[in-house]
Amino acid sequence: MAKVLFVSSSAYLGNVGWAWSSDELSASGTFTEGSAYRGAMAAAIEGLKALPEGTEVAIQTSNETLASVGRDWMSSWRDRDWDKKGGIKHLDLVKQLSAEDQRLKLTWTLRKSNEAEFKAVRAIAQAARKMLPPPPEGAAKSSKETLVQPVAPTTMRTVAYTDGGCRGGIGGWGLLLIDTRSGAALERWGGERDTTNNRMEMLAAIEVLRTIKGQGQSIEIRTDSKYLKDTATKWLESWKRNGWRKFDGEPISNPDLVQEIDRLQSQHQVLWTWVRGHQGEPGNEHVDELATRGMNACDKGEEAAGQTRFAVSPVVIPKS
Repeated sequence: MAKVLFVSSSAYLGNVGWAWSSDELSASGTFTEGSAYRGAMAAAIEGLKALPEGTEVAIQTSNETLASVGRDWMSSWRDRDWDKKGGIKHLDLVKQLSAEDQRLKLTWTLRKSNEAEFKAVRAIAQAARKMLPPPPEGAAKSSKETLVQPVAPTTMRTVAYTDGGCRGGIGGWGLLLIDTRSGAALERWGGERDTTNNRMEMLAAIEVLRTIKGQGQSIEIRTDSKYLKDTATKWLESWKRNGWRKFDGEPISNPDLVQEIDRLQSQHQVLWTWVRGHQGEPGNEHVDELATRGMNACDKGEEAAGQTRFAVSPVVIPKS
């Protein structure tokens, strides 16, 4: 039977308290110039170090990024010798967590911080943080930590994150489709050869729209590609009126995919939202890893397509 390990952190203006608990045991600690994500990682590492090698551990955390790192990203980063486009935030702690992952048998569960079982460890982390001296004036502006971006709420029934990438003509795409009512989610990824970054960005969005069942669905597509967003919202209609040519009369790029976006989005109520890429937004980081997974598999000549269904989404969309 797996041992359950609860981990939590509390951060305010760079002051961080962290805590873990398992059975009758618990521990806490503090540091400054940090973030809740870094605190949650520290809690997980310290709690895992207290367990003997080979233990099956079910880690419970309310930190979305930590859950995604542990469940979806860490092993692929490790397989690539920690080589990731844009770098890996908090690599020092990620490597420590990876060592515990290899020593133990870990599973990850994302919990809500207000759940009864979780409140005790959360209270320990908060109490630890409050033992620190008040942060100096201006600490929030001078902190060296890159804070995790919050996940924005939505009014739409479904939210999809999409991403695409390309390296030397080998591309990958990824999507995370979230039902905001049930909280369930579907992730998919794939890869192609002889392609471009923009084609992979568009293909990810097309796969989202192909996956939606029925017509007239309300969906928000969140992408870090301004090209994709502007294609769907600014340029497409004028290109269509002009016989799929630009203002100067030249044929548009990627007409097959542009026309498919036009056909599919006309069947639904689609809101296109741009999010800043590689800045810690959990949904964007999640699909970035999926796109890289598809790209790497394609590069190795392996099966590049895959999907996973979640009863509880790895990225939680707040209620609007």
